[in-house]
Amino acid sequence: MVLLIHSDDLAFGYVNKSKTAHKVVEKVRKRFKIREQDGIDWVLGMGVQRDSNGGVILNQSAFIHKILAGFDSHLKPADTPIDHTRKFSKSMSHEPTTSHDYKDFDYRHVIGNLSYLVLGTRPDLAFAYHLLSRFAQDPQPAHIKAVTQVIRYLKKTKDFAMKFQGGAELKLEMFVDADYGNDLDTRRSHTGWIAMLGGTPVSWKTTLQKQVSLSTTEAEIMAAVE
Repeated sequence: MVLLIHSDDLAFGYVNKSKTAHKVVEKVRKRFKIREQDGIDWVLGMGVQRDSNGGVILNQSAFIHKILAGFDSHLKPADTPIDHTRKFSKSMSHEPTTSHDYKDFDYRHVIGNLSYLVLGTRPDLAFAYHLLSRFAQDPQPAHIKAVTQVIRYLKKTKDFAMKFQGGAELKLEMFVDADYGNDLDTRRSHTGWIAMLGGTPVSWKTTLQKQVSLSTTEAEIMAAVE
């Protein structure tokens, strides 16, 4: 029997002929309302699908559609979650505003939604989330515009999913990279890494390095050590 427990969410799978497993199921049923089915299709807000080759596909399309429903349906889809040519800081009030009314934009709410996607199935949003969440205390129009680009990117990639290949070799691969002094507020560099198991992302993170690097080489070494 395999038990998956996360806060108040519980899922379990078992060999059908196992008497012990059936006893556990009966005890759980006496305490909680449960649903039994041949395979899991929903867990922790993620859709679960299986393909004919034994692969498992995780997606958060339903949650993304819910996020998009709160925005103008005419938003133009974006190819990337953030403009890599822009640098952001806490003080960007000098940038001109547009006719858009930014006062009613719930920046923290949107950032909170993005955090759930990053924790679940969307490592491609990790850097944009990490960067833009640092301005939640006092977002400027430039930050709001950047968050809107993330939403536009979601519109284009709403059906992106993570696929765990059936029968894939469980080979662990690590990839890491760093920029150099790109944070305008601290002049620290960013570290980004991702762990792949069997060709699928299983862990990822982007973060500011703990101290200022004095060269691109030093920034890369700090990232590799992390």
